[in-house]
Amino acid sequence: MARVSTHNVEIGGHLIREGDAVIVHLPTTNRDPSVFPHPDEFDMTRNTRGHLAFGHGVHRCLGSSVAQIQTELAIAALFERLPELRLTTPEGPFDFLDHMLVYGLRELNVTWS
Repeated sequence: MARVSTHNVEIGGHLIREGDAVIVHLPTTNRDPSVFPHPDEFDMTRNTRGHLAFGHGVHRCLGSSVAQIQTELAIAALFERLPELRLTTPEGPFDFLDHMLVYGLRELNVTWS
């Protein structure tokens, strides 16, 4: 994702000047533990304010709220229909896609009785 810096900022000891072009690696933008505690843990209740996957500020996707509500409703319906649904390995490790435009789990193995 290409962007232009709107002001001078130092990141990792490197000065990015106002007007400089930068490339943002989207899969890592939302993984800063100082902004999103425990970024490697799946947490449906996490505060996603400032999350860049749906844009931010004036660039926020208008459909993102609908997508988030649909996801919450779908997961709630899944657990209502399959109340015994459980992760096969609750403690992980979980294999993440972390090198592509889309970030997420490669798979999530579940079982139910």
